[in-house]
Formats: sequence, C-alpha cells, structure tokens
Amino acid sequence: MNSARSELPRAFAAFFGRFGRLKPVQERAIPSILAGDDVLIVAPTATGKTEAYAAPLAERYLASPAPAGAPHAIFVAPTRALTNDLFRRLAPPFEHLGISFGRYTGEHRERAEGSLPAFVVTTPEALDALLARRAQTLAAVRAVVVDELHILDNTPRGDQLRFLLHRLSQLVRLPLQRLAASATVSEPQVVAQRYLESPQVIEEHSGQRMVRARCFPGRDPHDVAQHLNELATAGFRKILIFVNSRKDVELLASYLNQHSRFRDAVFPHHGSLSRTTRLRTEERFQQAGAAVAVATLTLELGIDIGTVDYVLLCGVPPNISSLLQRIGRGSRRSGQIRVGYACAHRGEEFLYRFFLQKGVRGELYPPAYALRTSVLVQQALTIAGAEHFVTVPRLRQILPPALAPAFPPERLRRILDFLVEHELLEPPRLGRYVLGPKGESRYEYGRIHSNIEDPGGVTVVDRISGEILGMVDYRHLDGTEFSLAGRRRRPYAIQADRILTDPKEACADTVFPVVQAPQVSFSLARAVAAELGAGPNEMLVARRGDHWLVLHGLGSCEAKLVFTGPEVAVRSPYLVALASRPHEPPRPSARELGQRVSEQLEELEKALAMGCYRRFLPQQERIQAVAEALALEQLTAFLEAAQLRIVPGEAPSLWANLLRVHAELLSSQRTHLRV
Repeated sequence: MNSARSELPRAFAAFFGRFGRLKPVQERAIPSILAGDDVLIVAPTATGKTEAYAAPLAERYLASPAPAGAPHAIFVAPTRALTNDLFRRLAPPFEHLGISFGRYTGEHRERAEGSLPAFVVTTPEALDALLARRAQTLAAVRAVVVDELHILDNTPRGDQLRFLLHRLSQLVRLPLQRLAASATVSEPQVVAQRYLESPQVIEEHSGQRMVRARCFPGRDPHDVAQHLNELATAGFRKILIFVNSRKDVELLASYLNQHSRFRDAVFPHHGSLSRTTRLRTEERFQQAGAAVAVATLTLELGIDIGTVDYVLLCGVPPNISSLLQRIGRGSRRSGQIRVGYACAHRGEEFLYRFFLQKGVRGELYPPAYALRTSVLVQQALTIAGAEHFVTVPRLRQILPPALAPAFPPERLRRILDFLVEHELLEPPRLGRYVLGPKGESRYEYGRIHSNIEDPGGVTVVDRISGEILGMVDYRHLDGTEFSLAGRRRRPYAIQADRILTDPKEACADTVFPVVQAPQVSFSLARAVAAELGAGPNEMLVARRGDHWLVLHGLGSCEAKLVFTGPEVAVRSPYLVALASRPHEPPRPSARELGQRVSEQLEELEKALAMGCYRRFLPQQERIQAVAEALALEQLTAFLEAAQLRIVPGEAPSLWANLLRVHAELLSSQRTHLRV
C-alpha cells in the first residue's frame, strides 16, 4: 500500500481512501498503466477493475493536464445505462480531485465551461459521432478505455470500435494509450490484440467467488411462485430472476405480482420497455426492502440495482459467458454467489450443471471471431459525411492494420460502387465518392453512427399520463389486449406510429419486435456432445420411438446448414431427430455449404448478427462474411472426418429432453417426439 501511495500521491485518497488498501488486480495493473502501457484487465465482477484504470489515469492527468476544453481520456461503455453507472461511480473521486468529468451520449452531454470535460464517458456510437463532427476536440486525448469489452467483442459494434480506435490514434498528437477491462474473456491475449497495441494482459482470479447452486424442479409460473415463497422464507429479500424472452418477462412478472409473496414488488425489465420504465424498475427494486426483478439479458450487465441476495435462472442461458454474467449479479458484497435454476426437465438440469462446471473453470467455448464486413459500409458513409467525400485510399487508411491485407483496393472499390447503386453514394468523380440522397439523409439526422439493428415495432403510450411505455409488434397479436410493463393494456386508439392505451387488470399475450437470440457455437455444442460420450470426431445415433436421434454437436447455425430436407423432424444445436436411420454422417462439400449459405443468407445474417448495413454489401461479400463467421473451413474438415457410432437400445431420455431446451425450434416442427 505504501508503494501505491507513492505512485498515486494525488489520486490514492480519492479512489481508495475508504477501502484502506488496494485489491490484487489494482496492485498489478496500476504500475503498468502509470507507465503508459496498453493493458487488458481480466478479473471477476466487483474486484475493482474500474478504479484500477481510472486512478492511474487521473494521476497522470494531474501531473500533466490537458489543455482547457480538451478531453484527456475517453471511457467507452457498451450501453448508455453503463455509461450512467460509470458516471455515478467515478464522479465523486474526480470531483474530489477537481478534474472535470462527464458523459457524452444521446441522453447526456455534460460540459466543462462550455467544452468537453477532461474525462469523457461515452458509447461507440457517440464516439463515432465525435470523430465525425468534432474531431479536433479529441486531438489532445492521451488514453482510451473500453469497459466490459466482452459485450462488444465479436459484434458489429466491437468491429466499429476497432475502426474508431485506429482513427483516434491517427488523429491524436501524442501516442494513444489503450486500455480495456472485462470479467469474462476467453483467450484474452487474442482478444487484446484486436483492440490494443502491444498489449499486456493482467488476469486476476483471486476475487473469484464460490458458487452455491441449487436445482428447483418446475419452471412454469406457478412453480416459480412457490420457489420464490421458499426463498423468502429462507430470508432472501432481493431476488433477480432471469428469463430468455421479453414475453416470458411479462407473463412471469404479471403472474408473480398476483400469486407470490412479493405481490406489488415484482418489477419487469427488458429491452422493449422504454428507458423511463426501465429506470423506474431499477430505482424501485433498489429502494425496496424486499423485491423481485424479472429480466432478460438487459440486467446481465453491470447496471446498479443495489443489493441482490439471490439469482434465480428460469431458462438456460444461450452460452456460458451469459450464465456467468447472470449469476455474477448476485451477492456481490459476499464471498459466494447464491444461485438457483428452475428446471422443466432433465435436459435443462444437465445444461445448467455443465455450464456452471465449465464456467467456474473459465472454459467459455465462444464462437469463432469474424469481422462484420458491413461495418466498412457504415465507416465509409461516416467518412464521406465528415470529410465531404470518401476515396479508396482513405478507406484503406482507416482500416486497422491487422485487417488491411484482406481488403485490397479493388475489393474496397467494389463495396463503394455497390453503395452507389443504393443511392447512398454518388458515382465517383476523380475517385471521390460523395454522399447520395439516402446517405445524406442518414448523416444529417445522425442515424449513420450506429451499427445496432432496429427491431421495429410500434410505440405504446399511456393515454392518461402520456408516458411512453415501450414497443410491441402489434401486427401479430392474436387479441386486442396485451401486456407491457407487467400490466395488461387495452388499446384506445391505434395510430400509424403509436398505440394509445389504458391499463387493465391481469395479463394478456404480447408479441415484441423480433431480436435474434444468441446462437450456440460449434465449440460449445461439441463440448456438450463430448460430455454425453461422443468422441472428438463422433456423432452418436440412437433410436427413440419412430425416430433416430443424432447427437451431432454442431451448433445452431451449423446444424441448419448440415441437416436439411424432409427427413429432419426436429433440430437443435445439439441433436437432430430423423425419420429414418442414417448410415453415414452428412458430408456436404464446401461448395454445397456455400450454396446453402446463399439460400439461407438472410436468416443466417440475422442469427449471426452481421450488422444493420449488411444489405448494402455486394452479395458475394455477404456470403463470404457469413462463411467466415461460421468458420466453414473448420466445419467442412470436421464433417470429412466425422464418424457415426450407434448407441444400442433406446436413446436416453436426456437426449430427447435436450431437444426440448430450445423451445423456439420445436414450436413449428412437424413431428411430435415422445420424451
């Protein structure tokens, strides 16, 4: 601690005075950050990562302040909610030190004497807008931090950030220090290389909390109400429930509101609720003495909702990283995590146990990384708007060095020429492409800076208060009434862009704008198959009733490409049910797989989150991007070596249960399986 005090003579008291001593990750990270190194900090939740990078950056600023009105450091967070959390957490120590600190997002633009503060918290989209519209204000930036890196990595927004970091490094007058922090990263050295230069990775596992997990049989609303009552009797007062869909949030929250011990202290939280409604949920949960929050992945992130005594999972998360995020929200101030998982059948129980076992070991099985090429479209249009035109050499210039070899000039020219066909750019003159009518409109209204897919939907408004409650897909609702924010709503007037509603009692069915769920990766599916007895190159086959089950372990999208045709009765990321016995594994050639990608292109692009600008890429670019995201070469190699092994006797019921885990795949299937 004495060493830390001497290294942080100004900042130590402001950031660590109330703790008395540094945490291990802080002791290891601070000297490297003070030295100006690029650092990725990987450590569990609540181990002090934020202070580990904020304190040394504040110390460096105080030693050599930036010019007035010029930001010294930029903190990039994945969501506006997380920017708000960072602001609440860091504003007191920065204020204590007399350092201006504020947010720059679509909701908040705090200023210091009319200019940007010395330390700015922002999002990738807002940073894109700053670089396009106020670039010179960033010329004095010395450091940039990416918080919760795992949320952005291997997404269109993460790829956008790679471009933005490179553009920022070209703009600033002095070398740019790059830092990042994350709780769950597989292959941290590889991930660090994508965003940082000559990175040092600091991993700290000493803050890992023990996980105490328990299975609760039954997952329907009545069962969950009983589980909650049991937990309340055991003394748990603040419980966070995770489900996998917004519809399940509404149905479960409404039922628990009427039939559990918590009654009116049950609050829904999901992405189709308005920001105001979500904030009210967060505040009411935080302030209540005893309460339940029912949420989708919106509360996986580090949003401050106060103390959570217990986490209850009602639906298997899509991957191990998501599971760790969810259970990490509980008991953050204690040395152990208390978590329960409600199971409808053995298949769910198996996956929960497997995910927990692998997660505590740090084995995450992420999908293969692939650049979302559509981000090039967005960046080209941003450059054209900011600099009045874009050229092939300029587009090559903003490519991060690791990506440049894959994009020779002729490839970039084809992409730009295709944008001309869509009227986003004008035909080039002397090699210069200027914004076309549609591109100009996007830039003028600020829509150009986002790579987030717009799910659509209709705005729901309370007729009496005028408050915006959220969004629904009203076109596909079966009845005239629906539920939102845990209450039944009756439409009073349906307009082109909004629905005026009145509240009613009870709950009704709701259809929300479609947001593609995360997919099960090839590596995770193969790990599950191995746990069930399959060898490295094996698919297991067993009969069940009138069908043959194949334990293939290919993953979500891969299974759709490989197992096709009328023989397929039911398909999931782990297994497939066939009408007749297979005698050899399916072995589509690379050419056949490419053709199937072309035929299923739109569906695959949505499943793999290829970005909202994907439709403005040439067809071959779209196919290539999907093929790389699916690692088709790896899949082809596996299929060439794959062997079938017959399991004698009736297929284990666990296999059939695993098919039921992915209910969205079963709802429209033609054949019912006996399980």
